[in-house]
Amino acid sequence: MAQTIDELQVLITANAASFQKQLDAVQHKLSNFEGAVNKSGKNVSTGMIAMGSTIGNVLAKMLTSATSAIQSSLGDAVTRLDTLNNFSKVMGKLKIGSGDAEAAISILSEKLQGLPTTLDAAASSVQRFTSANGNVKASTTMFLALNDAILAGGASADTQATALEQLSQ
Repeated sequence: MAQTIDELQVLITANAASFQKQLDAVQHKLSNFEGAVNKSGKNVSTGMIAMGSTIGNVLAKMLTSATSAIQSSLGDAVTRLDTLNNFSKVMGKLKIGSGDAEAAISILSEKLQGLPTTLDAAASSVQRFTSANGNVKASTTMFLALNDAILAGGASADTQATALEQLSQ
């Protein structure tokens, strides 16, 4: 048994020495890797500073574009709201009751869903038609029929606006 213990001690000592060599080699490789990372980090940070400037410029342009788009949308929304708010007033001056005016807006809103025609453009056209014929219900029906015909023909929004303007005149 004493011999087995001596053999185990020799084996453990030999394995410990081999393990220490392997551990030293790993530590050496880690030191080399750390040096490479530090060197690369300096190069990367220099590149990031230069790239950060470019990214900053791109972000500034995107922010400016987004701000312009929001301002434009808000301006368009205010215009649409003014048109819709004035619809009842204009109809009142044309001797059309507020109930009939609200019904016309309701019908337009329902029938234009999913179409490229805006509600304020429709309201403006119905106002012009009504000023010529004095009948908001007929004007609403005429507008919707003409709008559907123009859209079915594949005409552009500009062509549609021109056709509606000419008809109202």
